[in-house]
Amino acid sequence: SMEKVLSGYVGFGNLPNQVYKKSVSNGFDFTLMVVGASGLGKSTLINSLFCSEIYAAGRQLHNIEIFKTTKIESTKLHIYENDINLTLNLVDTPGFSDFVDNTNCWEPIVTYIHDMFEDYYENESKICRSFFDDKRVHCCLYFISPNGRGLKDLDVSFMKALHEKVNLIPIIAKADSFSHDELMRYKQQLLKDIRDNSIKIYDFTNNNEGFNEHDVTINRKFYENLPFGVVGSNHVVEADGKIIHGRKYPWGIVDINDSEHCDFLLLKDVLIRFHMQNMKDLIHTKLYENFRRNQLSGIAPTHTHLLPDIQVKEEDLDTNYNSKYVNLLTQHKSCIDSLKLNISYFQKELELQKQAFDSQQAEYIEEKKVFEEDHVNFVISVTETGRTGS
Repeated sequence: SMEKVLSGYVGFGNLPNQVYKKSVSNGFDFTLMVVGASGLGKSTLINSLFCSEIYAAGRQLHNIEIFKTTKIESTKLHIYENDINLTLNLVDTPGFSDFVDNTNCWEPIVTYIHDMFEDYYENESKICRSFFDDKRVHCCLYFISPNGRGLKDLDVSFMKALHEKVNLIPIIAKADSFSHDELMRYKQQLLKDIRDNSIKIYDFTNNNEGFNEHDVTINRKFYENLPFGVVGSNHVVEADGKIIHGRKYPWGIVDINDSEHCDFLLLKDVLIRFHMQNMKDLIHTKLYENFRRNQLSGIAPTHTHLLPDIQVKEEDLDTNYNSKYVNLLTQHKSCIDSLKLNISYFQKELELQKQAFDSQQAEYIEEKKVFEEDHVNFVISVTETGRTGS
């Protein structure tokens, strides 16, 4: 290949503008999943992130008696800003970790993410492919309780079940429960737990290709502040003569957009300003591609957290199969023995009938022979009698 320096204007330098216009015309889409126990401020944080009453104020907590397992609720929103259209799919998971027994409560979430991969795979594999919605989950915000004691077993199990299927970002809910020093110590404890359990979270520094030096510095800042300690608020308060979004306490005011107070602004920059497209690309080129490769090679998806149950079920299946096989084998042998007896019986009957027939046939031949002899003698006798009379 050769490199040429153009001496005049050609025009392909305008390609980025063409891509920009097409992207703006088509609009953008993003699917965000939020997971965490009830009461950690998920709805408030989502409203704060997108400056909209996406979830109504005073949203009722789900009743344990109504929901016996984790539910999946998807909400599609069309958001407009400066003539840019964003289709936002919000996936909520009411019921997660809200029960006395939370064993495998994450399975409906894992199944949902897998089903969205499968739906996309089926649509793109059609002979005639028309436009279809991309429902794949691009990012999962996992809300960690501000208990100050590190990750619980449920937190570890959930994140390990999802970390190879979605971009996972852990956040500390209600970070205003800590002082600054307490929050820093808690972050260090959580990061240690994440490393010790080999949990893969979204890495801001893993792929800096296409980022300038300023962006690389920002990505490093994102990484250094993980997991993000966030505070959400749907209310405005007055602080130093300014109207801000925040929370007012007897000891002071928390400004959710002040990086000295919490990491809400960092999280907002990650999701919307800097890494929204990067997370979509990572899902499509790596995580979904792994799923697609397995589908094409005929490998069924496996969930490591389900292996013990699968092994038990396989053992049960083997036992049932062996038992049924032995029963069928016994029945088959019994049928063969019965058939042999029937065949022997019918063979004897046939032999007896053949002997009877042969005997009857011999008697018939003998009677026929006698009859023929008598007939000949009779004819001769009649003939001789006629001659004598003449």
